[in-house]
Amino acid sequence: MKLTCQKELFSLDPAVHYINCAYMAPLLKSVEAAGIEGLLAKRNPQTLDGNSFFETLPKLRSAIAQLIHATDPNQIAIVASASYGLSTAAQNIPCAAGQNVIVVKDEFPSNYYVWERLCKEKGMNLISIAPDENAEDRTANWNEQIIAAINDKTAIVAIENTHWMDGTLFNLAVISERLQQVDGYFIVDGTQSVGILDIDVAALKIDALVCAGYKWLMGPYSIGMAYYSERLLNGKPLEENWIARERSDQFASLTNYTDQYRPGAVRYDVGETSNFILVPMFLEAINQLLNWGVNNMHEYVTQLSRSMLETFKEKGLVVKNENAFSPHLCSIQMPSHVNTETLSAAFASNNVFASVRGTGLRISPNVYNTKDDLDLLEGLILEALKK
Repeated sequence: MKLTCQKELFSLDPAVHYINCAYMAPLLKSVEAAGIEGLLAKRNPQTLDGNSFFETLPKLRSAIAQLIHATDPNQIAIVASASYGLSTAAQNIPCAAGQNVIVVKDEFPSNYYVWERLCKEKGMNLISIAPDENAEDRTANWNEQIIAAINDKTAIVAIENTHWMDGTLFNLAVISERLQQVDGYFIVDGTQSVGILDIDVAALKIDALVCAGYKWLMGPYSIGMAYYSERLLNGKPLEENWIARERSDQFASLTNYTDQYRPGAVRYDVGETSNFILVPMFLEAINQLLNWGVNNMHEYVTQLSRSMLETFKEKGLVVKNENAFSPHLCSIQMPSHVNTETLSAAFASNNVFASVRGTGLRISPNVYNTKDDLDLLEGLILEALKK
């Protein structure tokens, strides 16, 4: 299916050119409606019976499992944030003093602090791999350095698929293959990729895939997903959520306490996971992604961005290797005479919205964007180069 622009399904201001999904996705009208329905239900709580706590969660797990090619929906936990899912993984990975955890330079804080803390607590070594900025192929060099750093002391590699600052693509398949040779754990933060790039957790042998829901998954804030492989399923949750226990649907006998959790990753669910507002919104968002098809979405963005990116390559603003990043998230590296903060302000005055991250201008289009959006952005950048 060839996807066309889906802007009519959103409530975006027609005058706004929002090219900033890596910051936060706009809400679909259908997702907004699901949230309002949940909010209105709370007016009359007598309508929320015992089944209301349980009936939507299996649907959400199944939809997420389908999105990431997980074979068992019960390997999906519903979490409050990426940091919650990452902390759960860190708590349950067997590791010892002297072992290493590998991350990359300028990793997003949520995927750095959790491993820094683990290393301090366990006497482990946190290794941050930086790219060689002078390498002919920066992305290939960065991936090679990660592979070279994996050895018999490597307990964990914690990495994004797409670097949140500049869009660098890390080769998950090759990293995973090397990591399997030393029996290390593979932790992936998919917040900036899942929902626009096709991720197969089984094929990539990922141990934990964690995503905040409010970016490329197009869900609301304060809800996300975490997938855990079989070797992480029987661990210790961060909190003792009553609903995660066996027979928790039998309200009359909740004080017949049990040591048994519900099967799979359900034990890792955040407390109050039945959230009658956020869960239906998240389910609606995931179902829409499935309806569009992630590969169709990616192809739309690829075609939409092609002309603009070719121009930027000619100007030396983005790397020429088209496999170095995905068109859904890239960083425009402006010459030193152009102040990116000033450029961002110029964008805002023209109702163009992108993000400054590090030394670059981060551009992240999605299916609600049009060629007019990118043409305007391109024109503003080219105009800035002339000054």
